[in-house]
Amino acid sequence: MNRNAKVIENSRINKNSDFYNACRNGDAQTALQHLTNNPVPNPNEIQPNGSTALHAAAYYGHVSVVRLIVQHCSISYLERNRYGFTAYEETYSNEIRQMLQSAQVATTNQYWWPTLYRMTNNFQHKTETTLSRLLNQITASRFLVAHADQIADLSRRASIIIDAKHVKSDEIMLFLSEFSTINGRLPIIYVLIENLSNDFVASLTVLPHVQGIFDNEESLIVRWALNMALEHRKTGHELLTSDDKQNAEFFLNESVALYQRLATIVHPKKRLT
Repeated sequence: MNRNAKVIENSRINKNSDFYNACRNGDAQTALQHLTNNPVPNPNEIQPNGSTALHAAAYYGHVSVVRLIVQHCSISYLERNRYGFTAYEETYSNEIRQMLQSAQVATTNQYWWPTLYRMTNNFQHKTETTLSRLLNQITASRFLVAHADQIADLSRRASIIIDAKHVKSDEIMLFLSEFSTINGRLPIIYVLIENLSNDFVASLTVLPHVQGIFDNEESLIVRWALNMALEHRKTGHELLTSDDKQNAEFFLNESVALYQRLATIVHPKKRLT
């Protein structure tokens, strides 16, 4: 779809909120007035035209407005507009992309970031794979790629996705067995292998932290996303009961965003509105 077609939405602009219009027009002074009001407007709220204030400011390259939103609001970086883009994907400004990426790192506990660990030493398998592409699609680039010298750090993650598609099963089993001896809380592990066998699956039942073994990238990502969305929703509700509304909103927004992105993988032709 031609992204320039969004200009057609001008005829519908008056249906959107005043805050949205200020952000879209690059009116930083008016946007700041809204952001200092009580309650603070939600920059992730979908407007009648299918966009959000953050999307509009990012798309039209209004650096000062995006900076105000980042400074004053709790935002979901995974929110998509009606065209299926995040604000990061919408903007043509490298400065805005760097700003959103930096803010995302600063406000998101990296414990929740999935880590992709590739067991293969073959260089040709270290380029972008279907697995990394799907991870990028569902997490908005919020995943890390770990290397052999970072194994000790893996225990400080909520989940690890191991790409062992070009590794022998006995090597995988040895790695997982050794990893299970690491001190501290073990992360949930998802393993991608070349071919599933009943014997190999049975051998992993002694490792309770292994959540699933897959020979299909999409199946693995779907399972990971469902589990992570449920975990975020659970954490959000727990924070609500402790009256931590700001962090609760973040986790609940992330949960919804993961479900939305999951829909684009399961139903790639379906447009979210």
